[in-house]
Amino acid sequence: YGMAPVAERPQHLSSLKVSHGALLNLAGHAAPLVAAVLVMPRLLAVLGSERFGFLALAWALVGYFSFLDLGLGRALSRIVAERLGTPREVGLARLSASTMTLSALLGVAAGLLLYACAGWLCNRVLDLPPDVAREGVPAVQILAACLPLVTLTAALRGMLEGARRFGWINAIRVPLGILTFAAPLGV
Repeated sequence: YGMAPVAERPQHLSSLKVSHGALLNLAGHAAPLVAAVLVMPRLLAVLGSERFGFLALAWALVGYFSFLDLGLGRALSRIVAERLGTPREVGLARLSASTMTLSALLGVAAGLLLYACAGWLCNRVLDLPPDVAREGVPAVQILAACLPLVTLTAALRGMLEGARRFGWINAIRVPLGILTFAAPLGV
C-alpha cells in the first residue's frame, strides 16, 4: 500500500497513517516547546534583557521570512500528494526543481535586501544601544545569508509533506527546533 493514492487504500490503513502522522507532528512541535520552556529563563539571565530581546526579534524575523516562499511549499505539497503514485507523477521532478529554484531565488533577493539594510535596521529602526548594535549588525547579516535556506526549506518540507514523510519532517524539525533555543545558550 506504500504510496498508492488515498482512494485505493483500505480505510483502516488511511486512518492509521493519519493518526500516526498527527502524533509525529505533535511530538515534532512539542519537543522544541519543551526545550524553549527549559532554556529561556537561563538564556534571559545570561544575555540580559536587551540582547535577549534582540534574539527574540531575530527569531521572529526568521519566522516571518519563512513566508517569503509565497505559498510555494504548500502548493508543492498539494501537487506531490495529488500526483504521487499516479501517471501524472512523471513531471514531479521538474516541477519540484523549479519550485525549489524559485524559493531559493526569493530567499536570495530577501537576503540581499536584509543584508544591505542591517546597519539601518539595527541603528535607526531598532535604535539599539551601541554595544548591542555592534553585535546586532553582523548577526542580522548572518541571518540574511541564511534566508535562502529558510525559503528553500519550505519547498523541501512541502515535498516531504506531499509524500507523507512525516517521520523525516519531524526527524529534522525536532533537533533544529531544540537547537534554535539551546544553541544561543551554548554560544
